[in-house]
Amino acid sequence: MLGEALLAVALTVEPGGLTLDAALARIREGRKGGDSSVATVTVRGVNRIARPVVFTEADHDIDFVGEPGATVTGGMRLEGWRDVGGGVWEAEAPKTDRGETLFFDQLWVNGRRAACARLPSEGWLEISSATQIVAETGPKKFVERVKFDDGCAKALAEVPKADYPYLEAGVICKWSYGLRTLQGYDEAENAVEFRTDFPWQRWKLWNRRNVLIAFFNVRSAFDAPGEWFLDMSAGRIRYRPLPGERMETADVVAPNPAVVRLLSFKGDWRRRRYVSNIRFRGIAFAHASAKTEGNRPKELDQLQAGVFMEGAISLEGVRGIAFDRCDVSRTAGYGFRFRSACMSNRVASCRISDTGTGGLWLGAELPGAAPDIVRQVLKPNRLDSTAYNVISNNVISGGGRYNPEGVGVCLSHCSDTKIVHNDIHDFYYSGVSIGWVWGYTG
Repeated sequence: MLGEALLAVALTVEPGGLTLDAALARIREGRKGGDSSVATVTVRGVNRIARPVVFTEADHDIDFVGEPGATVTGGMRLEGWRDVGGGVWEAEAPKTDRGETLFFDQLWVNGRRAACARLPSEGWLEISSATQIVAETGPKKFVERVKFDDGCAKALAEVPKADYPYLEAGVICKWSYGLRTLQGYDEAENAVEFRTDFPWQRWKLWNRRNVLIAFFNVRSAFDAPGEWFLDMSAGRIRYRPLPGERMETADVVAPNPAVVRLLSFKGDWRRRRYVSNIRFRGIAFAHASAKTEGNRPKELDQLQAGVFMEGAISLEGVRGIAFDRCDVSRTAGYGFRFRSACMSNRVASCRISDTGTGGLWLGAELPGAAPDIVRQVLKPNRLDSTAYNVISNNVISGGGRYNPEGVGVCLSHCSDTKIVHNDIHDFYYSGVSIGWVWGYTG
């Protein structure tokens, strides 16, 4: 009977063949029939996904092994480029199921993160004053009004009102970073208006001393080689090639907004049912989107360390998950996000690069996420503990390209973690951050 139960399972995932979701479904079905062996899934080629691949407590004892070039991507290839003159090439932007232009705010050309048309082209705009008041009407709670005293007036005045919902403002306040969308512009006052649900706090009051702002996807700032602009009204994506780039053959990729997470592990840890003993070796994971809201940019509140950003690989309620010699890159958020109840996992000999925020986050990410752990150390014997994880021999670099708050390796509520022999460089924030709140108790 034991010999019959331990049947070998060997599957291959490849473009035009079995998908990752289909491979998982087959393995689950086989285990209903009593097969308890370790399944091996060989991954070949570039596999595009239109939604996250979700692992549950039904998934365990699987080896995913990549052949050279094996990739899982949430990216959409943009093709059909044509020269429209003036150094500009354009292509049709992807569409939603309803035929609307699909919003995205990252783009890669031949593997390089391209610069979205930005005001100013370099550096940041200083403000002269800012106010926040309670909104009398509209869906948002507060109105923010920001005045400038430098030369951005002409460029902002040339922005059509139809562009406002898709024009993002990146706001640095002290150590924090947030995103807003333009609601209005007063040319006479050289002032912009934002709407937000987030009240200012004492430590993050917007004023001339604390705040710097830059605007992205600005039509009038689309003027330099290597830049792109998404024209939502026309349904076109425009790009100015760098010297030597041939758009006829260029590999241009935008992230699918439905794929914020490439892989999502969701064990039911409250019932002690975990995703367990799954290993990935030699696979590249690329192109994860930022969160959007109704096919528009999603507002991002300010705090620290990119706390509100997702992980391209997100894990909760897992045991014995391992990533060896994998590549995670071209994301909006973190490369990995280990949340509650993640124990005895390993990320080793991987390359984590060009992440929009940070490399890896381990532990409960917000004090308010679990009220009973606000100021309490998560001891390893608790159900929600994240502990005994190993992050070793990785190259973690090039973070903060979307949200500069990102940390190379951030540990919040977790314990008994090893971070050893990693090369961490090229971040705008911390390389390693340990701890989250002040005043821990045992």
